Amino acid sequence: MPHTIFVAGTLHTSGLEELKNIPHSSVIHRPQISTAELLTSLGQVEVLVTRSGTTVDRELLDAAPQLKVLARAGVGIGNIDLSYATEKGVLVVNAPGQNTQSAAEITFALLLAMMRKLPEAWNSLKSGNWNRHHFAGTQLHGKTLGIVGLGHVGRRVAVMAQGFGMMVQAYDPYLSEQVFEDYRTYRQQNLMDLLASSQILSLHVPLNEETRSMITKQSLLHMPRGSWVLNTARGGVIPEQDLYDVLESEHIAACALDTWENEPTPRSDLTCHPRVYGTPHIGAITEEAQIAVGKTIALQVRKALAGDVVDHPVNIPGLHSSLSSAVGSYMVLAEKLACLALQISTFVPQSLSLDLPDTLEAEEQKLLYLALKKGYMSRISEDFVSYANASRLFAAQGLTCREDSESSSLASSSLRSEHHRNSSLKLHLWGSAKKHLSLGGVVYDGQHLRLTSLNEFNFEVIPEGHFIVFKNEDQPGVVGSVGQFLAQKNVNIHSFYLSANQRGGKAMAMVKINAPLSTEDLAALQKTPLITELFRVEL
Repeated sequence: MPHTIFVAGTLHTSGLEELKNIPHSSVIHRPQISTAELLTSLGQVEVLVTRSGTTVDRELLDAAPQLKVLARAGVGIGNIDLSYATEKGVLVVNAPGQNTQSAAEITFALLLAMMRKLPEAWNSLKSGNWNRHHFAGTQLHGKTLGIVGLGHVGRRVAVMAQGFGMMVQAYDPYLSEQVFEDYRTYRQQNLMDLLASSQILSLHVPLNEETRSMITKQSLLHMPRGSWVLNTARGGVIPEQDLYDVLESEHIAACALDTWENEPTPRSDLTCHPRVYGTPHIGAITEEAQIAVGKTIALQVRKALAGDVVDHPVNIPGLHSSLSSAVGSYMVLAEKLACLALQISTFVPQSLSLDLPDTLEAEEQKLLYLALKKGYMSRISEDFVSYANASRLFAAQGLTCREDSESSSLASSSLRSEHHRNSSLKLHLWGSAKKHLSLGGVVYDGQHLRLTSLNEFNFEVIPEGHFIVFKNEDQPGVVGSVGQFLAQKNVNIHSFYLSANQRGGKAMAMVKINAPLSTEDLAALQKTPLITELFRVEL
C-alpha cells in the first residue's frame, strides 16, 4: 500500500514534485480545502503537510488515526497541538532557517528605500516630474547600525551592513563573546547604550513577554535626533502608538516596517504616514525561500517514511511516556531553573552545569541536561524550541554545558542531607572573571516542584506564574513600599517570599503577582529606595 501524503495549503511546485518522487507514496494536494472537508479526508493519511492556516488540534489529530508524520511547511508551530501530537506518537517536523536570507534582505531593501527616498522618487517620476534634488538621500557608509538580537537574521544583517561600510554594534545579553567576535560586531552591554550610540536601529528578536514593548517612546528618545528605525522582526516589539508619537515629534527621521501589531489590518495613520516605509509582512515571501521550504519538508518526509533520522524534528514522540514520573518532574524542574536563571542573570554566561540527584542513571542525567538547554533557549530563540532541537540551538549561542564539571561533585557532599541528595537539583551559570549564579530546586514525592535557593538566599517557592524578584538592603520599609506600589498599579499579590542572608545585610524577595508589570512600571519600581536589583520573571 502506498503512503498517503496530504498537502493542505500552498506548497511550491518543486516541493510537491519532491514529495511525488518519494517511493511508494501518493500525494493529494488540496490548497484551498475547508476545515470541515479536511476532517473527513484524513482517515488513511500517514503524512500531513500544513501551512500556518491549518489548525491541527485534537479533533483533527483524532480524525487521522494512521497519521505518522506532521510536516509544518515553515517555522512556527503555534497552529499545532504539539503535546497531543507527541502523545499520539506523531512525529512533527518543520523547516527552520529557510527564510533567514530573505528576511535579512527585506531589512536592507527597506533601509535603502527609506534612506534614499526611493518610493517618493519613483512616484514623482511616474507623475511626469523630474525633481532630482528634491529627493536627496543619506548614504549608509560610515553610519552606525545598532542591532537588537544577534540571532540568525541579525547576523546576516550585520554582515551585509559591514559590506556597506557601516559600523555595526548589537545588544543581545544571551550570546557568548565568541559570537560577537565571529561577526565582527561590537557588543553593547545594555539596550540604552545601544540606542544612544546608534544612528540606525534594526530589530531582530522574537515576540514574547520579555520583548513585547521592548522599545518604547522613552527608549526611542534615547536615540540621536534624526535617526532611523527598522522593524522586520515582529509587530509589538515597538508599541505603534509610541512609534507614531516619536515620528510626529520628528525626533525620528523615518521608520520602516514589515511587521505590524494588527495584521492584516495595520493602523492607517502609520501606513499613510509620509515618513513610514512599509510592506505587508513579506520578509519570507521570496521564490527562493518558498523553494527551500518545500524541498526541506519533502526531504524530512522522505527520511521519516524511510525510518531515517530527520534533520528538523520538533518533538520526540514517546519521550514522556517512556519516563518515570519522577524523572519527568526533574526535567520540568531543570527547565524551570534554566528559564529563571536566564531572566535574573546580570552577566553573560559562558557555560552551565547541574548538581544532580545521585539516584539518577546516566541516561536520565542526559535528559536533565537536555531539559536545561530547552528551558534556557525557550525565551530567547527565534526558532521554536523543543527537546529535539534544544542542543543544536544552545550550541549556536556559543554556550557549553559542563556535564563533567567539578561542581557536580557537590551532589554527594556530606553537607547535603540524604533527602536532598536524592531529590534536589542545583543549576550553575558560569561567566567570565569568575562570575557565578546558582539556583536550587527540589522535587518532593516525585512530583511536587519547589525553588529552594537563589545564590545564598533560601526559599520554598512553587515555580509557576508571574513574579517580581528583587534584592535590597535589609532595612525596614522596603516590603511596604513594594506592596504600596503594586496596590497603586492595581496588581494583586498572590504570595510574598522573603529571605535574608544576615541581619542588617542583604535580603531578597520573590513576589508572585496576578499579572506581569509593564516595562515602565518595572523601571518605576526599580527607583524604590534600598532596592539594588529588580527582575521581572515568568515561569
